[in-house]
Amino acid sequence: MSHLPPGQLGFIEQVQYFFTALSGRTYIPSPKDLAYLLPLKEQGAPAAAVCRGIEEAFRAYGEADRPRSVRQCWPFIEAELERLAESGMHLAPEAGEGSGSGQGAEVSSSPPPASSSQSRGESGDPELLRETLDAIEEAGRASAEERWREAYRQGWRRARELSQERGDFGFEELEAADRALIEAYWEALKAAEREELEAAIAAQLAGELRDMSPRARREHQLARRRKALIERYGLVDLLRLIGW
Repeated sequence: MSHLPPGQLGFIEQVQYFFTALSGRTYIPSPKDLAYLLPLKEQGAPAAAVCRGIEEAFRAYGEADRPRSVRQCWPFIEAELERLAESGMHLAPEAGEGSGSGQGAEVSSSPPPASSSQSRGESGDPELLRETLDAIEEAGRASAEERWREAYRQGWRRARELSQERGDFGFEELEAADRALIEAYWEALKAAEREELEAAIAAQLAGELRDMSPRARREHQLARRRKALIERYGLVDLLRLIGW
């Protein structure tokens, strides 16, 4: 990877250096980022694949809405690991990262599922749930149109359901609540509005999706929808507002 400096770097250091180069600011992994990255390292995920996922996330979100943390890039990282697994390549700890000999045994080629505690990387956070519900409720009250207020009501209910179903509320649940808002907002659009946005998104992504896995394509399209809904129709930027 051209973004990486010469010499041998550990898994976390490679990701840190790469994210810093892409974002243009010094990036230090937060405890929550480390809680996501360390299980990937233990499973043998190549740093190069993780960095490719991060790069895809930056491309999808665009200059105006760059990811602020590695955990925000996780759908793209796992899409890249999924593509790697489908190609038949096995994941194994990189040299110097596993046993003392540096030759790690092969492990499962599949990344940890998004619903696992490793992917979540943290226990439930009642404060995060409260902040999420408050942010959605405030945005709904500030909306001038009933269709947007109903979309926020759906997002609020989904956040509560996620907390009750899973017994906690961490980053995975926050991200799922954000997706629920995107879907509700998208469905609230008039047919002509949806068609206009779909055409604009297709033009933006022309030629970019050809070599991506199906999951990576879906994540790119979702990121573009999110950006368009925020900019054109006032969808609350839930992740940025809460500081994730």
